Parts: sequence; C-alpha cells; structure tokens
Amino acid sequence: PHIRIEHRVVAAGPSHGDNIANLALYYGLAYYYANIAEPAEDKLDFAHVRDNFYTAAQHGINSHIEWTDNKSITIQKLVLDRLLVEAETGLHKLGIDEHDIKHYLGIIEQRINNGQTGTEWQRQFVELHNGDMQLMTKSYFNNQKTNQPVHLWDFES
Repeated sequence: PHIRIEHRVVAAGPSHGDNIANLALYYGLAYYYANIAEPAEDKLDFAHVRDNFYTAAQHGINSHIEWTDNKSITIQKLVLDRLLVEAETGLHKLGIDEHDIKHYLGIIEQRINNGQTGTEWQRQFVELHNGDMQLMTKSYFNNQKTNQPVHLWDFES
C-alpha cells in the first residue's frame, strides 16, 4: 500500500504570469495559515471543505461556500476581502519583494474582479465560436504567446 499526494498549483494557470500568480497566492496563504495561532482545520470541518471544493469546481468564483466563520460567502468576495490580504501577509513574512507581491497578487485580483479565469475564458470562447474546439486551441496558444495573464485575453481567433 502507498499514498500519493498531488498538488498542481503550477498546472492551473494558462500563462506564465498566471502560474506565478497562482504560486504566490498559494505559498502566501500556506505560510499564513501554517503560522496562525488557531489552525484553520479547527475552524472548518472536512465535510464543509469537501462541499466547498465541489461547489467551486462546478460553479466557479461566484459560487457560495461556507468559510471558517460558518457563514456563506462567494469565492469572489472571500478572495478579494480576505485571502489576498492573508496571502500578502504570508509573502511579506517569507521575505518576498514588495513589487513582486503587488504584481502577482494583482493578477489574481484582476482575474477575480473581471471574472475571467482560464475556465471562464474557454467556456465563453466555445460559446462565441459555436463549439469550435480546434479554433479555441489555436486562440489559446496564440494568447499564451503574448505572455499576458488570462484576464487580459480576448476572444478573437
């Protein structure tokens, strides 16, 4: 018997900037939560974590989840009002450069503000182009070559 644990932060972003922004958010939050007095796992039971995971996966950033204060909140509001601040605190404590913190967490903030994640971009592209997956792949590739984060991508072919 064995156990396999995977964590795919880097694979979650469609551009290099998105990847680094995802890593900054993750490591900032990981450091923050690893160093708070009351562990987060004491504030939210596994059943809620599981339900939050599936809700977010199915409905995206506007879905309502239950957070550590046992109140329902949209992922968008949670990220903007709380998680970005906590990630920034963690990154500061890790000694990350202020300019880098602002730049990469700014990508997360802008992505959340305009609602254009990689998944949303794909969904909207397919809808706008009558399900043409080949055209979506071509456009995805062309957008990646611009080195722009996904929240700045257009829907042109």
